[in-house]
Amino acid sequence: MYNNIRDFSSETLFPTRFDLMDDLESLDTKAKHACTLVNIQINDFDDITNYFGLSVAGEIRVQVGNFLEKNLPTRSSKLYQFEMNKFIIFITSRTSLLQVNNYIKEILSQLSKKTFFAENQTYSISASIGVARGRRALFKKSYLALNEAQKKESSYIIYNHKTDIEAKFLKNINMHHTIKEAIENDKVVALYQPIFNVKTKKIEKHEALMRLENEDGSLKSPIEFLDIAKRVKLYTKLTKKMIKLALSKVASTKSAITININMEDIENPSISRYIYNFIDKSNIGDFITFEIVESEKITSYIKVSNFIKKLKTLGCKFAIDDFGSGYSNFEHILKLDFDYIKIDGSLIKNIDNSVENELFVKSIIELAKELDIKTVAEYVYNQSIYDKITSLGIDYVQGHYIGKARNLIA
Repeated sequence: MYNNIRDFSSETLFPTRFDLMDDLESLDTKAKHACTLVNIQINDFDDITNYFGLSVAGEIRVQVGNFLEKNLPTRSSKLYQFEMNKFIIFITSRTSLLQVNNYIKEILSQLSKKTFFAENQTYSISASIGVARGRRALFKKSYLALNEAQKKESSYIIYNHKTDIEAKFLKNINMHHTIKEAIENDKVVALYQPIFNVKTKKIEKHEALMRLENEDGSLKSPIEFLDIAKRVKLYTKLTKKMIKLALSKVASTKSAITININMEDIENPSISRYIYNFIDKSNIGDFITFEIVESEKITSYIKVSNFIKKLKTLGCKFAIDDFGSGYSNFEHILKLDFDYIKIDGSLIKNIDNSVENELFVKSIIELAKELDIKTVAEYVYNQSIYDKITSLGIDYVQGHYIGKARNLIA
Protein backbone atom coordinates (compact mmCIF):
# COMPACT_ATOMS: atom_id res chain seq x y z
CA MET A 1 0.00 0.00 0.00
CA TYR A 2 2.93 2.28 0.68
CA ASN A 3 4.90 1.66 -2.51
CA ASN A 4 4.94 5.26 -3.79
CA ILE A 5 6.32 6.82 -0.63
CA ARG A 6 8.17 9.69 -2.29
CA ASP A 7 5.06 10.93 -4.11
CA PHE A 8 2.88 10.80 -1.01
CA SER A 9 5.52 12.60 1.04
CA SER A 10 5.87 15.40 -1.49
CA GLU A 11 2.20 16.33 -1.01
CA THR A 12 2.92 17.36 2.58
CA LEU A 13 6.16 19.17 1.65
CA PHE A 14 7.95 17.42 4.52
CA PRO A 15 11.39 15.85 4.17
CA THR A 16 11.16 12.18 3.21
CA ARG A 17 12.58 8.94 4.56
CA PHE A 18 15.54 9.43 2.22
CA ASP A 19 16.30 12.79 3.82
CA LEU A 20 16.08 11.19 7.26
CA MET A 21 18.56 8.47 6.34
CA ASP A 22 20.96 11.09 4.98
CA ASP A 23 20.65 13.15 8.17
CA LEU A 24 21.20 10.12 10.37
CA GLU A 25 24.28 9.08 8.39
CA SER A 26 25.77 12.54 8.75
CA LEU A 27 25.11 12.61 12.50
CA ASP A 28 28.35 13.27 14.36
CA THR A 29 28.77 10.16 16.50
CA LYS A 30 31.29 12.08 18.58
CA ALA A 31 28.73 14.67 19.64
CA LYS A 32 28.82 15.44 23.32
CA HIS A 33 25.09 14.98 23.81
CA ALA A 34 22.53 12.37 22.81
CA CYS A 35 20.03 13.00 20.02
CA THR A 36 16.45 11.75 20.04
CA LEU A 37 14.33 10.06 17.37
CA VAL A 38 10.55 9.96 17.84
CA ASN A 39 8.84 7.36 15.62
CA ILE A 40 5.09 8.14 15.37
CA GLN A 41 2.59 5.79 13.72
CA ILE A 42 -1.10 6.53 13.08
CA ASN A 43 -3.00 3.49 14.35
CA ASP A 44 -5.44 1.57 12.13
CA PHE A 45 -4.45 3.59 9.06
CA ASP A 46 -5.17 0.61 6.79
CA ASP A 47 -8.73 0.49 8.14
CA ILE A 48 -9.17 4.22 7.48
CA THR A 49 -7.98 3.71 3.91
CA ASN A 50 -10.12 0.60 3.32
CA TYR A 51 -13.32 1.97 4.85
CA PHE A 52 -13.19 5.63 3.88
CA GLY A 53 -10.91 5.68 0.85
CA LEU A 54 -7.42 6.82 -0.03
CA SER A 55 -8.38 10.47 -0.38
CA VAL A 56 -9.74 10.64 3.19
CA ALA A 57 -6.70 8.80 4.54
CA GLY A 58 -4.40 11.14 2.64
CA GLU A 59 -6.15 14.25 3.95
CA ILE A 60 -5.97 12.98 7.54
CA ARG A 61 -2.28 12.22 7.06
CA VAL A 62 -1.62 15.77 5.83
CA GLN A 63 -3.48 17.27 8.80
CA VAL A 64 -1.57 15.08 11.26
CA GLY A 65 1.70 16.18 9.65
CA ASN A 66 0.73 19.85 9.87
CA PHE A 67 -0.25 19.41 13.51
CA LEU A 68 3.10 17.80 14.35
CA GLU A 69 4.98 20.48 12.40
CA LYS A 70 3.35 23.18 14.52
CA ASN A 71 4.07 21.31 17.75
CA LEU A 72 7.70 20.26 17.47
CA PRO A 73 9.54 19.92 20.80
CA THR A 74 12.42 22.29 19.95
CA ARG A 75 13.33 24.82 17.26
CA SER A 76 16.03 22.53 15.90
CA SER A 77 13.69 19.53 15.62
CA LYS A 78 12.89 18.25 12.14
CA LEU A 79 9.78 16.41 10.95
CA TYR A 80 9.89 13.69 8.28
CA GLN A 81 7.10 11.91 6.39
CA PHE A 82 8.46 8.37 6.60
CA GLU A 83 5.48 6.39 5.32
CA MET A 84 1.84 7.16 4.69
CA ASN A 85 0.98 6.28 8.26
CA LYS A 86 4.26 7.23 9.91
CA PHE A 87 6.08 10.42 10.87
CA ILE A 88 9.47 10.79 12.50
CA ILE A 89 10.76 13.71 14.56
CA PHE A 90 14.55 14.08 14.80
CA ILE A 91 15.67 16.13 17.82
CA THR A 92 19.34 17.05 17.44
CA SER A 93 19.56 19.51 20.34
CA ARG A 94 20.30 18.53 23.91
CA THR A 95 17.02 17.39 25.45
CA SER A 96 16.46 15.69 28.77
CA LEU A 97 14.56 12.42 29.08
CA LEU A 98 11.97 14.23 31.21
CA GLN A 99 11.40 16.82 28.46
CA VAL A 100 11.00 14.08 25.85
CA ASN A 101 8.63 12.13 28.09
CA ASN A 102 6.46 15.18 28.77
CA TYR A 103 6.41 16.12 25.08
CA ILE A 104 5.23 12.67 24.00
CA LYS A 105 2.49 12.57 26.63
CA GLU A 106 1.25 15.99 25.53
CA ILE A 107 1.29 15.08 21.82
CA LEU A 108 -0.59 11.83 22.43
CA SER A 109 -3.14 13.64 24.59
CA GLN A 110 -3.75 16.33 21.99
CA LEU A 111 -3.99 13.83 19.12
CA SER A 112 -6.58 11.77 21.02
CA LYS A 113 -8.75 14.88 21.55
CA LYS A 114 -8.24 16.46 18.14
CA THR A 115 -10.86 16.16 15.39
CA PHE A 116 -9.75 15.84 11.76
CA PHE A 117 -11.95 16.87 8.82
CA ALA A 118 -12.04 15.20 5.40
CA GLU A 119 -14.78 15.29 2.75
CA ASN A 120 -17.29 16.94 5.10
CA GLN A 121 -16.86 14.29 7.80
CA THR A 122 -15.03 14.30 11.13
CA TYR A 123 -12.54 11.63 12.17
CA SER A 124 -10.59 10.78 15.30
CA ILE A 125 -7.29 8.94 15.47
CA SER A 126 -4.82 7.50 17.94
CA ALA A 127 -1.09 6.97 17.63
CA SER A 128 1.70 4.73 18.89
CA ILE A 129 5.20 6.05 19.49
CA GLY A 130 8.64 4.52 19.79
CA VAL A 131 11.54 6.67 21.01
CA ALA A 132 15.30 6.16 20.78
CA ARG A 133 18.03 8.32 22.33
CA GLY A 134 21.74 8.25 21.68
CA ARG A 135 24.11 8.67 18.75
CA ARG A 136 23.98 5.30 16.99
CA ALA A 137 21.31 3.11 15.36
CA LEU A 138 18.57 5.56 16.30
CA PHE A 139 16.11 4.49 13.62
CA LYS A 140 16.50 0.78 14.37
CA LYS A 141 16.03 1.37 18.09
CA SER A 142 13.00 3.65 17.59
CA TYR A 143 11.45 1.01 15.32
CA LEU A 144 11.98 -1.70 17.95
CA ALA A 145 10.47 0.55 20.62
CA LEU A 146 7.45 1.26 18.40
CA ASN A 147 7.01 -2.45 17.72
CA GLU A 148 7.17 -3.18 21.44
CA ALA A 149 4.62 -0.45 22.20
CA GLN A 150 2.15 -1.96 19.74
CA LYS A 151 2.79 -5.46 21.04
CA LYS A 152 2.11 -4.38 24.62
CA GLU A 153 -0.77 -2.10 23.56
CA SER A 154 1.09 0.81 25.15
CA SER A 155 0.82 4.32 23.72
CA TYR A 156 4.60 4.74 23.71
CA ILE A 157 7.86 3.13 24.74
CA ILE A 158 11.32 4.70 25.06
CA TYR A 159 14.04 2.27 23.96
CA ASN A 160 16.22 0.97 26.77
CA HIS A 161 18.91 -1.61 26.06
CA LYS A 162 18.35 -3.09 29.52
CA THR A 163 14.83 -4.23 28.55
CA ASP A 164 16.18 -6.57 25.81
CA ILE A 165 13.72 -5.20 23.24
CA GLU A 166 16.10 -6.05 20.42
CA ALA A 167 16.63 -9.59 21.66
CA LYS A 168 12.87 -10.13 21.91
CA PHE A 169 12.39 -8.74 18.42
CA LEU A 170 15.01 -11.07 16.94
CA LYS A 171 13.47 -13.98 18.84
CA ASN A 172 10.08 -13.16 17.31
CA ILE A 173 11.60 -13.01 13.83
CA ASN A 174 13.19 -16.43 14.36
CA MET A 175 9.91 -17.84 15.65
CA HIS A 176 8.10 -16.43 12.62
CA HIS A 177 10.56 -18.31 10.44
CA THR A 178 10.11 -21.48 12.52
CA ILE A 179 6.32 -21.36 12.19
CA LYS A 180 6.49 -20.79 8.45
CA GLU A 181 8.95 -23.67 8.03
CA ALA A 182 6.77 -25.96 10.16
CA ILE A 183 3.72 -25.25 8.00
CA GLU A 184 5.59 -25.70 4.72
CA ASN A 185 7.55 -28.83 5.76
CA ASP A 186 4.93 -30.74 7.77
CA LYS A 187 6.57 -30.04 11.11
CA VAL A 188 3.25 -29.35 12.82
CA VAL A 189 2.80 -32.27 15.20
CA ALA A 190 -0.20 -33.58 17.11
CA LEU A 191 0.33 -35.22 20.50
CA TYR A 192 -2.47 -37.02 22.30
CA GLN A 193 -3.06 -36.92 26.07
CA PRO A 194 -5.44 -39.47 27.64
CA ILE A 195 -8.66 -38.46 29.37
CA PHE A 196 -9.75 -40.88 32.10
CA ASN A 197 -13.37 -41.75 32.95
CA VAL A 198 -13.50 -41.85 36.76
CA LYS A 199 -16.64 -44.02 36.83
CA THR A 200 -15.57 -46.72 34.35
CA LYS A 201 -11.87 -46.47 35.29
CA LYS A 202 -10.95 -46.43 31.62
CA ILE A 203 -9.25 -44.03 29.23
CA GLU A 204 -12.20 -42.90 27.15
CA LYS A 205 -10.66 -40.34 24.79
CA HIS A 206 -7.55 -38.29 24.05
CA GLU A 207 -6.99 -34.55 23.66
CA ALA A 208 -5.08 -33.49 20.55
CA LEU A 209 -2.31 -31.02 21.49
CA MET A 210 -0.38 -29.00 18.91
CA ARG A 211 3.42 -28.85 18.86
CA LEU A 212 6.06 -27.67 16.38
CA GLU A 213 8.97 -30.02 15.69
CA ASN A 214 12.49 -28.57 15.79
CA GLU A 215 15.34 -29.78 13.58
CA ASP A 216 16.74 -31.83 16.46
CA GLY A 217 13.40 -33.55 17.02
CA SER A 218 12.48 -31.58 20.15
CA LEU A 219 9.08 -29.90 20.31
CA LYS A 220 7.82 -26.37 20.89
CA SER A 221 4.60 -25.88 22.87
CA PRO A 222 1.85 -23.39 21.84
CA ILE A 223 2.83 -20.91 24.57
CA GLU A 224 6.05 -20.32 22.59
CA PHE A 225 4.53 -19.69 19.15
CA LEU A 226 0.75 -19.21 19.12
CA ASP A 227 0.66 -15.45 19.87
CA ILE A 228 3.34 -14.78 17.27
CA ALA A 229 1.48 -16.91 14.72
CA LYS A 230 -1.55 -14.65 15.19
CA ARG A 231 0.48 -11.46 14.82
CA VAL A 232 2.17 -12.61 11.59
CA LYS A 233 -1.08 -13.90 10.07
CA LEU A 234 -0.09 -17.58 10.09
CA TYR A 235 -2.58 -18.69 12.73
CA THR A 236 -5.23 -19.86 10.26
CA LYS A 237 -2.78 -22.05 8.31
CA LEU A 238 -1.42 -23.47 11.56
CA THR A 239 -4.90 -24.25 12.87
CA LYS A 240 -5.95 -25.93 9.63
CA LYS A 241 -2.87 -28.14 9.77
CA MET A 242 -3.62 -29.17 13.35
CA ILE A 243 -7.31 -29.81 12.75
CA LYS A 244 -6.50 -31.88 9.67
CA LEU A 245 -4.03 -33.99 11.69
CA ALA A 246 -6.56 -34.63 14.46
CA LEU A 247 -9.48 -35.37 12.15
CA SER A 248 -7.34 -37.67 10.02
CA LYS A 249 -6.29 -39.54 13.18
CA VAL A 250 -9.95 -40.06 14.09
CA ALA A 251 -10.78 -41.21 10.55
CA SER A 252 -7.95 -43.77 10.53
CA THR A 253 -8.24 -45.10 14.09
CA LYS A 254 -11.87 -44.43 15.04
CA SER A 255 -10.54 -43.25 18.40
CA ALA A 256 -12.39 -40.59 20.39
CA ILE A 257 -10.47 -37.30 20.29
CA THR A 258 -11.05 -33.78 21.63
CA ILE A 259 -9.87 -30.83 19.52
CA ASN A 260 -9.24 -27.27 20.72
CA ILE A 261 -10.82 -24.39 18.79
CA ASN A 262 -11.54 -20.77 19.66
CA MET A 263 -13.83 -17.97 18.57
CA GLU A 264 -11.50 -16.96 15.76
CA ASP A 265 -11.76 -20.48 14.32
CA ILE A 266 -15.53 -20.54 14.57
CA GLU A 267 -15.90 -17.13 12.93
CA ASN A 268 -13.49 -18.05 10.12
CA PRO A 269 -15.63 -19.49 7.28
CA SER A 270 -12.63 -21.29 5.80
CA ILE A 271 -11.96 -23.24 9.00
CA SER A 272 -15.59 -23.87 9.99
CA ARG A 273 -16.48 -25.13 6.49
CA TYR A 274 -13.41 -27.38 6.41
CA ILE A 275 -14.35 -28.92 9.77
CA TYR A 276 -17.95 -29.58 8.77
CA ASN A 277 -17.14 -30.98 5.33
CA PHE A 278 -14.41 -33.31 6.62
CA ILE A 279 -16.57 -34.73 9.42
CA ASP A 280 -19.63 -35.05 7.20
CA LYS A 281 -17.69 -36.85 4.47
CA SER A 282 -15.82 -39.14 6.88
CA ASN A 283 -18.81 -39.87 9.14
CA ILE A 284 -16.69 -39.52 12.30
CA GLY A 285 -18.73 -37.02 14.31
CA ASP A 286 -19.51 -39.49 17.12
CA PHE A 287 -15.79 -39.67 17.95
CA ILE A 288 -15.14 -35.93 18.23
CA THR A 289 -15.44 -33.38 21.01
CA PHE A 290 -14.55 -29.74 20.34
CA GLU A 291 -13.18 -27.70 23.25
CA ILE A 292 -13.96 -23.96 22.99
CA VAL A 293 -11.63 -21.81 25.08
CA GLU A 294 -13.69 -20.07 27.80
CA SER A 295 -11.29 -17.13 28.14
CA GLU A 296 -12.00 -16.08 24.55
CA LYS A 297 -14.62 -13.35 24.38
CA ILE A 298 -17.81 -14.55 22.68
CA THR A 299 -18.96 -11.67 20.50
CA SER A 300 -21.90 -13.48 18.91
CA TYR A 301 -23.79 -16.23 20.69
CA ILE A 302 -25.79 -16.79 17.50
CA LYS A 303 -22.67 -17.72 15.51
CA VAL A 304 -21.36 -20.04 18.21
CA SER A 305 -24.77 -21.59 18.77
CA ASN A 306 -25.28 -22.23 15.05
CA PHE A 307 -21.80 -23.76 14.78
CA ILE A 308 -22.50 -26.08 17.72
CA LYS A 309 -25.96 -27.07 16.47
CA LYS A 310 -24.70 -27.78 12.95
CA LEU A 311 -21.89 -30.07 14.12
CA LYS A 312 -24.07 -31.76 16.72
CA THR A 313 -26.26 -33.01 13.86
CA LEU A 314 -23.14 -34.95 12.79
CA GLY A 315 -22.70 -36.43 16.28
CA CYS A 316 -20.03 -34.07 17.65
CA LYS A 317 -19.95 -33.00 21.29
CA PHE A 318 -18.73 -29.71 22.80
CA ALA A 319 -16.81 -28.69 25.90
CA ILE A 320 -16.11 -25.27 27.34
CA ASP A 321 -12.36 -25.21 28.02
CA ASP A 322 -10.38 -23.42 30.76
CA PHE A 323 -13.56 -22.78 32.74
CA GLY A 324 -12.78 -20.84 35.89
CA SER A 325 -9.74 -19.00 34.52
CA GLY A 326 -10.02 -15.32 35.38
CA TYR A 327 -13.65 -14.18 35.32
CA SER A 328 -15.86 -17.14 34.45
CA ASN A 329 -18.88 -16.18 32.41
CA PHE A 330 -21.59 -18.60 33.53
CA GLU A 331 -23.74 -17.13 30.77
CA HIS A 332 -21.70 -19.24 28.33
CA ILE A 333 -22.91 -22.54 29.78
CA LEU A 334 -26.48 -21.30 30.14
CA LYS A 335 -26.80 -20.00 26.58
CA LEU A 336 -24.82 -22.65 24.70
CA ASP A 337 -25.40 -26.39 24.49
CA PHE A 338 -22.22 -27.76 26.08
CA ASP A 339 -21.75 -31.42 26.95
CA TYR A 340 -18.67 -30.91 29.13
CA ILE A 341 -17.14 -28.28 31.38
CA LYS A 342 -13.36 -28.52 31.49
CA ILE A 343 -12.17 -26.88 34.71
CA ASP A 344 -9.06 -24.75 34.34
CA GLY A 345 -5.82 -26.29 35.56
CA SER A 346 -5.00 -23.28 37.76
CA LEU A 347 -7.83 -24.37 40.04
CA ILE A 348 -6.92 -28.06 39.98
CA LYS A 349 -3.15 -28.12 40.45
CA ASN A 350 -3.34 -26.79 44.05
CA ILE A 351 -6.74 -28.11 45.03
CA ASP A 352 -5.29 -30.51 47.61
CA ASN A 353 -3.79 -27.53 49.47
CA SER A 354 -6.34 -24.77 48.82
CA VAL A 355 -9.70 -24.58 50.56
CA GLU A 356 -10.74 -21.72 48.24
CA ASN A 357 -9.98 -23.75 45.12
CA GLU A 358 -11.78 -26.75 46.54
CA LEU A 359 -14.94 -24.74 47.26
CA PHE A 360 -14.90 -23.11 43.84
CA VAL A 361 -14.39 -26.39 41.99
CA LYS A 362 -17.05 -28.06 44.10
CA SER A 363 -19.55 -25.34 43.13
CA ILE A 364 -18.73 -25.80 39.44
CA ILE A 365 -19.22 -29.58 39.68
CA GLU A 366 -22.53 -29.20 41.51
CA LEU A 367 -23.78 -26.65 38.97
CA ALA A 368 -22.74 -28.93 36.11
CA LYS A 369 -24.65 -31.85 37.61
CA GLU A 370 -27.78 -29.68 37.90
CA LEU A 371 -27.41 -28.82 34.19
CA ASP A 372 -26.63 -32.46 33.24
CA ILE A 373 -23.16 -31.50 31.99
CA LYS A 374 -20.11 -33.70 32.56
CA THR A 375 -16.98 -32.22 34.18
CA VAL A 376 -13.31 -32.70 33.32
CA ALA A 377 -10.33 -31.79 35.52
CA GLU A 378 -6.95 -31.17 33.87
CA TYR A 379 -3.50 -30.82 35.51
CA VAL A 380 -4.09 -33.87 37.69
CA TYR A 381 -0.43 -34.77 38.23
CA ASN A 382 -0.37 -36.78 41.47
CA GLN A 383 -2.36 -39.16 43.66
CA SER A 384 -3.30 -36.46 46.18
CA ILE A 385 -4.96 -34.24 43.56
CA TYR A 386 -6.65 -37.28 41.98
CA ASP A 387 -8.12 -38.37 45.32
CA LYS A 388 -9.34 -34.86 46.16
CA ILE A 389 -10.94 -34.14 42.79
CA THR A 390 -12.64 -37.54 42.54
CA SER A 391 -14.05 -37.12 46.05
CA LEU A 392 -15.80 -33.96 44.80
CA GLY A 393 -17.60 -35.95 42.09
CA ILE A 394 -15.60 -35.10 38.95
CA ASP A 395 -16.46 -37.20 35.89
CA TYR A 396 -13.16 -37.17 33.98
CA VAL A 397 -9.53 -36.42 34.83
CA GLN A 398 -6.55 -35.56 32.68
CA GLY A 399 -2.90 -34.89 33.47
CA HIS A 400 0.49 -36.53 33.98
CA TYR A 401 -0.91 -38.77 36.73
CA ILE A 402 -3.11 -40.38 34.08
CA GLY A 403 -0.67 -40.10 31.19
CA LYS A 404 1.56 -37.68 29.31
CA ALA A 405 0.90 -36.47 25.80
CA ARG A 406 2.32 -38.83 23.19
CA ASN A 407 2.45 -38.92 19.41
CA LEU A 408 0.51 -42.17 19.39
CA ILE A 409 -2.83 -43.02 20.97
CA ALA A 410 -2.29 -45.69 23.61
